[in-house]
Amino acid sequence: MSILAANGRLNLDTFSTEFIKTFWAPSAVTIGWLIQYGMVDAICVGASRNYFKWGFPKGAEGAPDPLRRAMRVHMNQAENSNHMLFSMWLCALCGLPGFAATCGAVWVALRHMYGFTYRMTKGSLKAILKFTFPSYAVVQTLYFKVVQRILKVAFDLDDLKSHLVAGGGLIAVNLFTLGVAMCQRKHCEVWDKSQKEE
Repeated sequence: MSILAANGRLNLDTFSTEFIKTFWAPSAVTIGWLIQYGMVDAICVGASRNYFKWGFPKGAEGAPDPLRRAMRVHMNQAENSNHMLFSMWLCALCGLPGFAATCGAVWVALRHMYGFTYRMTKGSLKAILKFTFPSYAVVQTLYFKVVQRILKVAFDLDDLKSHLVAGGGLIAVNLFTLGVAMCQRKHCEVWDKSQKEE
């Protein structure tokens, strides 16, 4: 069925119907994430601000620990959400909507558990990391599948070659990222040393 009407214009009813039939699962995951971030995480910050009478525009500095943790979760979720949402939707648009939605649903569940754990436990880094690293792995899996699918379709690479090139590319990007982080750490060390000498 064509999504173009007889006059050549986009038929929005047909487009919407076909889009929903194809992408209902990633759409549901996106809504689930928006509920988690926009409602659950934000409400936890608001409830903590209300309890401690910590009104706006006060930030996290000097805030009571439960409020500070709730604010940190909210900020951290925002920092992580763009990677998952963009990679999930790219994966879905590359022809893998079911796979993308499954990865997205696992990611949302992991981020929910991360948020709950971080807000409710003081200083339990091990508990937090058990949800953080798997959520990063989910996003890396989505990156891999997007690149692999593009290589396979756009450049007509067979499965083995597209997997090898995508895997090699992902390793290279991760090594580059690690190098950038090490440079930033060195910069911080040099700056810190210069401040102590003054």
